[in-house]
Amino acid sequence: MDSALGDDANAGTALDQPWKSLGKVNAFAFQAGDTILFKANSSYAGQLEPTRSGTAASPIRFGMYGEGSKPIIDGAGYLAALHIRNLKNVEFSNLTLTSDAGTPIDAGALDERDGVLVESTTGTSSHIYLQNLDI
Repeated sequence: MDSALGDDANAGTALDQPWKSLGKVNAFAFQAGDTILFKANSSYAGQLEPTRSGTAASPIRFGMYGEGSKPIIDGAGYLAALHIRNLKNVEFSNLTLTSDAGTPIDAGALDERDGVLVESTTGTSSHIYLQNLDI
């Protein structure tokens, strides 16, 4: 992921072919063991809301590459910058998550704003790791 030089038409599978938007990440059907990296010193507007779980042996990981400050996910207007809903075996590290009081985009954001929101409405969630996050 590279918010400045990325392109959602890219394959997104190599550092020289990064995606640009959170929309592309949220829509992609990741598989167990996949790693999604956001470029250091970058900023993304919107909500990170992955839709696939990993496995206990092969979690799906979200993190950072490059040198510099942690990538920023600015959930302005959304309920949460990172929304983990009905997932398991996912790991998030080395990101900055913020959710200011911008104009609400989704109904839940009228009364609440979260840096991270974890919800489980379909059973038990496990192996959700949140490491080295600035919220």
